[in-house]
Amino acid sequence: PTARYPTEAQRTAFYQRMVERLQTLPGVTSAAGISYLPLTMAGRTTAVSVEGEASQASTQLKFVDFRSATPGYFKAMSIPVLAGRDVAWNDIDTSPVVIVVSETMARTFWPGAGINDAVGKRIKPGRLQDPTPWLTVVGVVGDVHQLDLVRQPRPTMYVPAPQASATRDTLRDWVVRTATDPVSLAPAVRGAVWSIDPTLPITRTQTMEQIRSAFTASQQFTLLLV
Repeated sequence: PTARYPTEAQRTAFYQRMVERLQTLPGVTSAAGISYLPLTMAGRTTAVSVEGEASQASTQLKFVDFRSATPGYFKAMSIPVLAGRDVAWNDIDTSPVVIVVSETMARTFWPGAGINDAVGKRIKPGRLQDPTPWLTVVGVVGDVHQLDLVRQPRPTMYVPAPQASATRDTLRDWVVRTATDPVSLAPAVRGAVWSIDPTLPITRTQTMEQIRSAFTASQQFTLLLV
């Protein structure tokens, strides 16, 4: 809560301690935080303009999904880094804002160029003339079905958690990849969180398989009837 963590530096310090603490648990291979997990029917979208394009009317702006993530999120979720790099802890709030983009975003925004060519490109939220900061692409990752398992994944960008003030995001979801049964590690994960801050509530502890099953429940029910 912002009452306990009013500054970006305090939130970032907490996020980093969380990742470090979770990764020390026996059986944990990687851990990270994200503002919105895939298939949870939650997320945010923003209009952006691409550097070098002609001035755009509001009806011609491009729209992208965006999330804030800690370093290691792509590893924890087995999302391949196709070009460039992951977000980093030294991508701090006082330095230029960087982003990692999905493959679909790279191919849609910079058609005709290779995936590697997207690294170094810049976009900004809103129109080109708006006084919003430029966001520089430092990496390209594989596509993720964030809100739909059927249609083509939408363009997505990821902002480093230390720079989340640019998007006013907080990390509400944490992922832990395990070498053993993940459900058996739930008590240890809760204990790790509370060892840092015992006042934080923990809800909806579940596996990604359970999230996916809940997301497809209506389709499964229809198929069962058929």
